[in-house]
Amino acid sequence: MIETSADIIVALQEHLSTKDRECTPYRVAKLLDMGDNKGQIYNMLKGRRTLTKTQVIKAAELLGVDPAPLYAVVLSEREKDPDLSKGLKRLASKGMAAAILMSLCITSPANPLIMFTFCILC
Repeated sequence: MIETSADIIVALQEHLSTKDRECTPYRVAKLLDMGDNKGQIYNMLKGRRTLTKTQVIKAAELLGVDPAPLYAVVLSEREKDPDLSKGLKRLASKGMAAAILMSLCITSPANPLIMFTFCILC
């Protein structure tokens, strides 16, 4: 489950890795237009920084998901109020589930089980 900017980066690494080549944090930094500064990506992996809105949008494009739930994750990290942060995380998790179901419906619309699940959740 994606709960932090670090989780988004790790998800990108896993998504972009191939059987023969592992995706490094440095490659993710280049893909997210962080420049050559390796410190930014490692600070995110350690929880000291969060992704920017532009980086979230780019990450969502690379992952093939809706950027809104990912941005809610980033906002929850930045939020100082614990109740609001918790609510944003809850919103993000529901948004990720809906995005996954939508992608399943797009890739296999004829599957009745998927359509039934989608109808129940909506």
